[in-house]
Amino acid sequence: IRPAVIGFNILFSSDKNVAGDKRFAEACAEFKNVITGFSYDFSTSEKVLPYDSLMRATGHGFVNAFSDGEDGFIRSSLLYFDEADGFRGMSFGGAVYVKYMEVTGGRAVYSADGNVMKFRYSGEPGDYESVSLSDVLQGDAPADQFDDCIVLVGAYTADMQDSYFVPVDRTAQMYGVEIHAN
Repeated sequence: IRPAVIGFNILFSSDKNVAGDKRFAEACAEFKNVITGFSYDFSTSEKVLPYDSLMRATGHGFVNAFSDGEDGFIRSSLLYFDEADGFRGMSFGGAVYVKYMEVTGGRAVYSADGNVMKFRYSGEPGDYESVSLSDVLQGDAPADQFDDCIVLVGAYTADMQDSYFVPVDRTAQMYGVEIHAN
């Protein structure tokens, strides 16, 4: 029993605990189904990437969220961006989807206009099932509920400043990890 894909909408930009970070990277490499996030500054082309061993052990995608138009709502995402040196940065959601299709034997098919992927929200803020990471780590969450699923790990609190207005609820913000789920 294991998830098809685990996506971390978390920036692991530097190793703080060398032994723990090494073990985490080794575990990710062992299972070959982990996507980690990175941040991209489109004005300077600077990337905040996972630390080296984790970068080598996982797939990755940029976690940036982009608001559309004057109202500031998020209705689409870049599917990818290309740099002059040939680097193609895939979106976090796109990278998770590609890995899921690879693991399940399918082929990724996109509904995109070039590199812009518009999406319809499948729910309102808070509609996705959430499980506390501490419950998972302590064994208090049934493992079979994650079997063959996409599991996204990310901030689910306003204090982390990763929430945005979306068109399905104009009064409540949606956490970034929920937007990636859409």
